[in-house]
Amino acid sequence: MRTVILGATGPIGTALSSEIKKIRSIDILQLAARSYVNKTDGKIIYKKTNLLDAHETEEAVKGMTLAYLTVGLPYNHAVWERDWPIIIKNVINACEKYNVKLVFFDNVYAYGLVNGTMTEETPFRPISKKGQVRKLVDEMILQAIAQKKLTAVIAKSADYYGPNAKASPFYIQNIENLLQGKKPLWIGDPKMHHSFTYIPDAVQALIILGMETRANNQIWHIPTAKPLTGNKYMELITKSMDKPLTYGTINKLMLRFVGLINPAAGELVEMFYQNDHDYLFDSSKFEHAFTVTPTPYAIGIKKMTESFIK
Repeated sequence: MRTVILGATGPIGTALSSEIKKIRSIDILQLAARSYVNKTDGKIIYKKTNLLDAHETEEAVKGMTLAYLTVGLPYNHAVWERDWPIIIKNVINACEKYNVKLVFFDNVYAYGLVNGTMTEETPFRPISKKGQVRKLVDEMILQAIAQKKLTAVIAKSADYYGPNAKASPFYIQNIENLLQGKKPLWIGDPKMHHSFTYIPDAVQALIILGMETRANNQIWHIPTAKPLTGNKYMELITKSMDKPLTYGTINKLMLRFVGLINPAAGELVEMFYQNDHDYLFDSSKFEHAFTVTPTPYAIGIKKMTESFIK
């Protein structure tokens, strides 16, 4: 296998590269990111790559058999609208040209607000600007698959968490606040159920989806434990850090106000439907197909908090 990770420096790309390095059948692992300086270390190639540039994208994919797209963009809908379609177009064209299988690490924004459980059959009905972008890029990949130009997998994840994941909702306002001696804050209604995907589970799933031909040309939900309520997550987080179970909540109006000062917080307002409604992510298709059991939250959260307590 000759594998490239496009966007290798984010939380998923970093964790994925660490695991792939352990696989003996990998002939070459090419790690592509804007921040890299071109160099080679044995079977590992570091390649400076701007995925907004078609030529650089082709050069990163050329000679590979499998490409993972795990790149993350700044959490800004205008940036997403501008850059995601270009990146997906460049990656699709490069994979088509060199006959490389694509595995795209995706989220659930394209589904929009779902009354019930999200499955791989859930229609795309986004209600946010970022969701509209995700619908567009998913459909670009699915169209290329339907035209038999591309072999690909769309791997959808719930909100993720895990060791060293500072971008996770569990870290932001919760673990971070507790480490600073502040009261943790839950965004949204803590009585609602919400699914979270454990990063090590996501990485193992991505490896399976990349290597298994029976996974090809489908959408798959990455193995994710059954959802708990925000109250239960806060209990697990505070208990794992040996802190009292006390916390505040942030409602939509408060988040909108904070967004006037902090643009990053403002970007969460249109996604607030995920926090004041049940967010139920079903991964039974993957679990049954590949005989996988997701990590229980009690174990995953303990591993995550331990990674921040030195």
